[in-house]
Amino acid sequence: MPVAPRRSLALQPGDDGSAAALAVSRLTAGNPDRAATWFGRATAIRPFDAAYLANLGIVLTMSGRPAAALRHLRRAMTLAASQADAVVAFGATLRSAGHLTQAVAWLKRGTALSPLQPSAHLNLANALQSASKLDQALISYRRAIALKPDAADTLYNHGMTQQRRGHHNEALLRYARALALDRRHARAQNNIGSSLLACGRVPSALRAFRKAIDLLPSYAEAYSNLLFALQYEDSLDPAWLKHEHARWESALVRVDARPLPVAPEPDRTLRIGFVSGDLGEHVVGRQLVSVVEAFDHRQLRCCFYSTLPRADSIQSRLKAAADVWRDVEAVSDPDLADLIRADGIDILIDMSGHTAYNRLPVFLRRPAAIQATWLGYPGTTGLSTIDYRIADPWLVPTEREVDYTETVARLPETYTCYLPITDAGDPGPVPGDSGGRVTFGCFNNPLKVTDRVINVWARILQRLPASRLVLRYGSLNNVEMSSRLMTGFARCGIAPERIDIVGSVSASGVWDWYRRTDIALDPFPHSGATTTFESLWMGLPVISRLEAAFVGRQTYALLANLGLFDLVAETDDDYVERACAIALDLPRLVEFRQTSRARLLASPICRPERLARHLEQLLRGFWQQHVRQR
Repeated sequence: MPVAPRRSLALQPGDDGSAAALAVSRLTAGNPDRAATWFGRATAIRPFDAAYLANLGIVLTMSGRPAAALRHLRRAMTLAASQADAVVAFGATLRSAGHLTQAVAWLKRGTALSPLQPSAHLNLANALQSASKLDQALISYRRAIALKPDAADTLYNHGMTQQRRGHHNEALLRYARALALDRRHARAQNNIGSSLLACGRVPSALRAFRKAIDLLPSYAEAYSNLLFALQYEDSLDPAWLKHEHARWESALVRVDARPLPVAPEPDRTLRIGFVSGDLGEHVVGRQLVSVVEAFDHRQLRCCFYSTLPRADSIQSRLKAAADVWRDVEAVSDPDLADLIRADGIDILIDMSGHTAYNRLPVFLRRPAAIQATWLGYPGTTGLSTIDYRIADPWLVPTEREVDYTETVARLPETYTCYLPITDAGDPGPVPGDSGGRVTFGCFNNPLKVTDRVINVWARILQRLPASRLVLRYGSLNNVEMSSRLMTGFARCGIAPERIDIVGSVSASGVWDWYRRTDIALDPFPHSGATTTFESLWMGLPVISRLEAAFVGRQTYALLANLGLFDLVAETDDDYVERACAIALDLPRLVEFRQTSRARLLASPICRPERLARHLEQLLRGFWQQHVRQR
């Protein structure tokens, strides 16, 4: 809350005390924008009053305008750098603006100036968490809780840190305590869902997300989390997914959708904007970078809006290929929409969908004449203001177009492209033999390994009693997640010694596990994508089951581009038969091991310049149709 004004005067026109009192009353009424207006008037009357400047900075931060807030808080610091409340406000705003190193330094100063102030320790802990200094953050959260044990927000943030450390049971305890203190704490309820999902408890997670939405119907993040979690249900109905996604937009506060007028020339250079939190060392960044590097900049000018900065080689390459790069993590939705309009973007492409760090609410404001979604999310966004879902013939056949709120636009071969893996080493020899003594493997997120999947895989292991199964993924360090899987296989009669559960491994250890594996088993109805490519790169045939939803066709799309239709099953029984048949075909396993990598490199999957030409043609088609309809 703002620092109290130094004077309390009767309300008089033009009086700074009156303006400050009005500002506090507007803030108490829940209107920080109006509070900022009145604190602005107070500072105009007394421009060297540090308290007014600090107050103005605080309410501007609360209004989602950290850049403007910093200007006033910096002035306050030159006047009163020893005033604890102002120092803490300055540090908190630096954090909101993404200046984490400076934020931590100022907030440490704030706790030194006021060691018994709980909010100082809370803000320091929040900044340390944002800077990924989680152990230090926990110390500061504990100090804040010791000073004020009944603060729901402190318990909530403490839980967030435990969640980020992978300590989900401890996080759930903190969130439960926060909700006991504040039954309407929607963010705590939302994060209960996130922790439950990380433990593989999908039905419980869905219930938690729905409770968060009930508490706050316009809670876009909770709704996105719900929609993301729905992709992991044991039985996916594409029509139901579309219905649930379309509800998301109706729950949000309506905003003015107004793209700026654009020059209607059909053949001019187009300005393409990409919005994502994954523009770096992430599957989206890796799939995007070589395509962007291959773009013809006489056709397209690329503008990137990164909602999460990443200091890595992929982001460096993307920045080098960009015509415009903007870090917008701390930019509010309205300001980001205005920035995109000012940049003159013709086609704006969402590359996050309902995953973390998405900015889908910006697309509701329609800052560009044409809006599309590509790569970041396996399905429809549900937004009426996104015009196109970019796909390919394999991911969305004609009969499934009804499952999308967007118009489906298909690239002719593949909608994605993968970088060759340079640090994997050779696939090595096939470890199994002709007697069915093979190792099956799945290196996907274990959320995809549902009870239905376990039942089918258990049938394969029963048919081949000398075979084994290895499951490897970082979250399998979570005892609850790994226990769920082992219990599921035990229930199907599979001895625990036939299952290897492997959590986090070193970078080189990832490829060692592929070398120890003969055949990859693709989960369903949520299939693999990157792990499918990695398996194929390491010479493993991937047995997949064809599903109706986008999310269940990702492996199929890769196999189709390689002509490997014989690895795709249409029923559970067919899946078991194909897996067992290839396990008993040692010559096929050897041949696949030796030729798969060369087959990939010759395919559209590893031809970024080819995808770049197809994407240029597709985007040009969007634009020309828009010009014709004007």
